[in-house]
Amino acid sequence: MLRVITYVLAILIWYKIARATHEDEALGYLLISPILTIPLFIAGNSGSAALYTFDVALFLFGIRFVNGELFDVVSMSKTVPGYIPLLSICVLAVISSLMNWAFIEPDVVKYYIYCTIKYCEFAAMGLLVGVVRLRKGSIRRIAGPFLWGATICCILLVLHLVGAISLGGEKYYAAADPSSLYGANDRQYWFLAGFKALVGANASVCAFAVLGFLPAMRSKRRPFAFALVAIIVVAITLTTSRSDLVGIVGGVMTAMAMIAFSTGRWKSTLLRAVAVIVVLFLLGGAVMWSRWDEKSRERISELWDPELRAQGTYRDRQYDAKALPAYMITMPLEGVIGAGPGNYERYVNINVTRIGLGHNAYRSILGELGWFGLAALLVWCFQVGRDCVRSIASGGDEALWAAASGGLLVDRMLASWTADSLLSPMTMGGCNLFAVGVLYMLLRFKRSRLYTSSTFAAAARSAVE
Repeated sequence: MLRVITYVLAILIWYKIARATHEDEALGYLLISPILTIPLFIAGNSGSAALYTFDVALFLFGIRFVNGELFDVVSMSKTVPGYIPLLSICVLAVISSLMNWAFIEPDVVKYYIYCTIKYCEFAAMGLLVGVVRLRKGSIRRIAGPFLWGATICCILLVLHLVGAISLGGEKYYAAADPSSLYGANDRQYWFLAGFKALVGANASVCAFAVLGFLPAMRSKRRPFAFALVAIIVVAITLTTSRSDLVGIVGGVMTAMAMIAFSTGRWKSTLLRAVAVIVVLFLLGGAVMWSRWDEKSRERISELWDPELRAQGTYRDRQYDAKALPAYMITMPLEGVIGAGPGNYERYVNINVTRIGLGHNAYRSILGELGWFGLAALLVWCFQVGRDCVRSIASGGDEALWAAASGGLLVDRMLASWTADSLLSPMTMGGCNLFAVGVLYMLLRFKRSRLYTSSTFAAAARSAVE
């Protein structure tokens, strides 16, 4: 049944994009498409190699609205922050794939091809959204389908996690193994066909997107936006995704600090932000703590218990964090080209690491694309962050969007320390594409100057009062 619903929604999204006469009519549908996490077609043995709704949606959007400005490297590098690093990652993925296929490990060419396409999708999403043409009323047109989709998804997620409805997704991948990390309780770890970190990441991105839509909302509708953010934060708590719990706290505090800097309301803004975060996390934690089994409680306790972090997967991750960089230093060739896109598991096969996934976006891209890939990722983060800081320092109507984009960037960067939550194509490719799309949407709003400073001031006050 869930797969049939996904097909119907996918066709609706594709139809809306194909029939749109302007980018703003299609962008909301493009951005919401990665929330549909059920694969339409599985090419391999798992959802890590599959065709999703957003793959086709991005292709249709590119065909309909691509323009020659994308190919002007000099102009785009000045207009779209992170343009050069995004293209560099694509080029590095192609070079790494060819070198590993030709000289090191040709048998996994399907991984190279699939993940290289995914890296290119990140760049395509960022660049297409970064130069989208906006007009009067564009933000409301984009917000409509996005907010409806996010609201329905997050409400279903909360109902699922508290046990009111059952939307487990294990049948779409594999039956939950009671001995595995995700087998303790299907309701805790699965929603539709996504695991907890993926669902938590999508919810986190939605929260910052809602903040970015505030200036375009009528005053009567803003309370509903804040209610949606509250639902999202509670949903993240219910997923027990440790990476997203840390990320959303850091991201919200960053966004509120940027708003406070622009409005001059340091004390009241930060105190209210802290109060809201504490209340929402206590609410979600109180609901779920009574439902968790012993294994789940132990797992979430690893956030603050150093003895627990020294055991199990945490111990292996700490070992990999030291072993992989040391190996890359001693093996110059692999330090330059990596193991190839999607081939991180190779380090387990040659006894370098203990886990077949990076569980860290920075370590994953280092393993797959080498030191140059890691450098490109860090430069991308720096350029996007610098663009946000410059805007917030200048004040004006773009400051709220700068705060939302800065908060989202910090959220994903923090979450990436324990999950592949930043420009990683495997396992979380869909939600990473979602994050890139929303981030560049907020940056595009910031450059649009569609609203006056007085409108921003009212929206900023509404966000903190």
